Amino acid sequence: MNITKRKRKMPVKREKGVPAHEATLDGPTGAFWTLRLEPWELYVVGDNVAMSQMTIKNLGPGTVGVYAGYGDHKDLAPGKLRVTTAYAKITVESKEEKPALVEMQLLPASR
Repeated sequence: MNITKRKRKMPVKREKGVPAHEATLDGPTGAFWTLRLEPWELYVVGDNVAMSQMTIKNLGPGTVGVYAGYGDHKDLAPGKLRVTTAYAKITVESKEEKPALVEMQLLPASR
């Protein structure tokens, strides 16, 4: 009787770094999302978002552009805060050659 052995492949080790576009929950309530943007990076928060109240703060050092629905566009300098109604497509974009750190919250709009 001839028994053959199978060779096992070792699992591939993955890097433990956090991608630049990954959002994480912050704060004691976990209500805010922190998003790190690389220079000139565009991040789509959502494509079909229901009517919501959005609070967004640019923690710097770069300027970011916020698009929160049809035609609602605002550039935020470092340290600035914006509260707006958001719906449909929401994007955040780094506007400079500097990275940016953004803190944001989306809450359902009350009717």
